[in-house]
Amino acid sequence: MPVVAIAVATAGIVLLLKGAAEGRWALLASGSSCAFAPGWPVARLLDMRRFNIILQSLPEIIRMSDTKGRKELTFRFVEKLIDKL
Repeated sequence: MPVVAIAVATAGIVLLLKGAAEGRWALLASGSSCAFAPGWPVARLLDMRRFNIILQSLPEIIRMSDTKGRKELTFRFVEKLIDKL
């Protein structure tokens, strides 16, 4: 899979350079979409991974809070954390 992404990005960069050299906007547009398209799914996967790590750590954080006041602070922290995502 990474080989395909690298190939698509390389083809996009080549199209960008060729379009810029020839002054053809169609090549520039298609080249830019090919060059930057592999980055979007990677960024989305990294966001999902970060959210998964947070969700996995929540039970341990709640378990570590032993008093009622600490649990309330923990729940407020979790709410703020979820709102940020």
